[in-house]
Amino acid sequence: MDVDLSAIDGTGTTIPLVVANMTAIAGRRMAETMARRGGLTVIPQDIPHAVVDSVITWVKQRHPFFDTPITLSPQSTVADAVSLLHKRAHGAVVVVEGGKPVGIITEDDCKSVDRFTQLHQVMSKDLITMSDALGAREAFDFLNQHRHKLAPVVASNGDLVGIMTRLGALRGTLYSPALDTQGRLRVAAAVGINGDVAAKAAALGTETKMDYEVIGGTHDLLLNRTLGEAMQTNLEKVGGVKYTEEEKAFARKIQSSFTFAYPAVESADSIKPLKIEMDAGGGSTDVGDVSYALPTVGLRAATWAPGTPAHSWQAVACGGTEMGTKGMLVAAKTMALTAIDLFTNPALIQQSKDEFLKMKGNYKYEALLGTRKPALNYRD
Repeated sequence: MDVDLSAIDGTGTTIPLVVANMTAIAGRRMAETMARRGGLTVIPQDIPHAVVDSVITWVKQRHPFFDTPITLSPQSTVADAVSLLHKRAHGAVVVVEGGKPVGIITEDDCKSVDRFTQLHQVMSKDLITMSDALGAREAFDFLNQHRHKLAPVVASNGDLVGIMTRLGALRGTLYSPALDTQGRLRVAAAVGINGDVAAKAAALGTETKMDYEVIGGTHDLLLNRTLGEAMQTNLEKVGGVKYTEEEKAFARKIQSSFTFAYPAVESADSIKPLKIEMDAGGGSTDVGDVSYALPTVGLRAATWAPGTPAHSWQAVACGGTEMGTKGMLVAAKTMALTAIDLFTNPALIQQSKDEFLKMKGNYKYEALLGTRKPALNYRD
């Protein structure tokens, strides 16, 4: 076939097929088989680094064309063979002695045989071996000529290299394996989003070990509905951000650069209802640590065109204009009014403290940094 399905994204695949990083699916045998067909398997991120390293090493050691044989010694038993035969599609066990094949066992050889019988007593000894110098077409012709469904593959010194079936040879004429720059089967590994992702990726990429030390960390936010409702009331009093026609035109121009759906510019003038979400996600903040020491509350106000992603050039372009100033003033007025409520209403403070103690329960706060000094210890 003259169709080229090779990826152009740097993954090295020759067909557009990827096995997702699911623990029950993406194992070493799947990785090996997929790579031989030209696809890619992603090893899951929740597997220990040492195991991932072992799997990658094992896959890289497999032959890019010949199937991996199941091997046992002549002294192994029929029970040993039966437990392994189903592990590979070729359905055979190669009996090996001194690294060289001396027999072969299939399911038919194990029928009506005592399970404790040693393999050298029942194995087929009339072996037809195939040279590892043969290509896919030559391998198929070899098996067809000798009227064999499969044959062990050996190197020039007689050592076992792999095993090949007619179907495997036929597939070899249709598929091109996904190989790395050293001609080894290609495999991917997920690193997740937690911990030192860059270090984990570097460790996997360079086949090195990786250790890391925690030098910082932030707790989640301990929410306080009492203070949230008080601040919501004041935010509704202040109102949203009101743009001039010129600012609206600028905001729409910013929004025209987005490649995703976004709210109307006029939505900055509206106040969203209070919503308590325990698992809402978001960015990190050291207020999380403070919230385990005393009640806290915060708010967000629009300082850029609605829909603008944080940490983007669009956010910077809006933040330095009057639009940004208006959003900051909304936040400042709301915070000031809430502070006045707390100074003038002791019952509000007590209610927020009672809720804080209830939410915190028996949890004992400990800084994720531990007892060590901060990386930037500017207090000394």
